[in-house]
Parts: sequence; C-alpha cells; structure tokens
Amino acid sequence: MYHNNGTLDPGLSDHSLFYASHKMLKIPHTTSRVTCYNYCKPNDVHFQQDIDQTDWSDIFSCSDTNQAAELFTTKFLKICDVHAPMYTVNFHSNAPAWLTYDYLAHTNEREYLSKQFKQNPTDENKVAKQESNRTNELKQSLQCSYFSDSISNHAGNMKET
Repeated sequence: MYHNNGTLDPGLSDHSLFYASHKMLKIPHTTSRVTCYNYCKPNDVHFQQDIDQTDWSDIFSCSDTNQAAELFTTKFLKICDVHAPMYTVNFHSNAPAWLTYDYLAHTNEREYLSKQFKQNPTDENKVAKQESNRTNELKQSLQCSYFSDSISNHAGNMKET
C-alpha cells in the first residue's frame, strides 16, 4: 500500500529520480505480565543476617509437614520481600499466524472511518459500517483458510494440528 509516489526532475541530468513511500503496518503483539522477585543486586550479608535472626523453632516443633511447610514459606517469603522486591516482567507473544498485512490495512481503514463517523454521525456515512463488515468477513475467511490448511497439511500427525 503506497502512501506517496512520483518522479523528481534533478534539472541538469538526463535521468529522473523515482520515489515511492509506503506506510508500514505494525503487527500487534499480545503482552502477558508476570510478577516475580528481583534478585539482580542482592546483599548476601544482610540476607544471611535476617535468616539467622529469624526464629525457626516453631517449624521444627510442628508435627504436620504441611503446616511446617506453610510456616517456612511464609517466613522465607517475608525475608525475600525485603531483600528481593517484587517487580513485573512483560512477555510478548507472537501475532496469530493467519494475520496478514491486507487485514491490517483493512483494520486501519475501519478505524479511520469509524473515527470520521463519530465526528460527523450522519445516515449518509454508512461507509464505516460497510468497511467494518468487510474487515470482519476478511478475518473470518483468513482464520478459516489458515485452520483448514493446517488441518489438511497435518492430516496424519495429530500433534501438529
């Protein structure tokens, strides 16, 4: 999808310069977040001091192993919270395999037309709804063809489908 194109006349030369610019479409990525402990810069001396100062006798005196494990986990995580604070990590997954640049172009056009329609809502401006329907039909056909091709290509191997 070309955004702009044309020729430039350099003047004295017999050659013309041709140019074309296009709009790059970014494939969206889904993000999942995981919260974990940050052990990047631990202070081993302070951590060891806190471990030594903690009273572990109630864990040794427990007759139930599940209760002892729960007590140990609670005490140990309190120490970890002090020395290794929690932070959030973002994981990016890949876009769906059926996603194409043609579909992205349709979604960009749909968003543009729906924005225009929200600014000027008239009955004559049904182009936004038509583009939305076209985009949804394209999405369904892309998904259907991708999954049917995947199933037919891996007919003998159920793990691949």
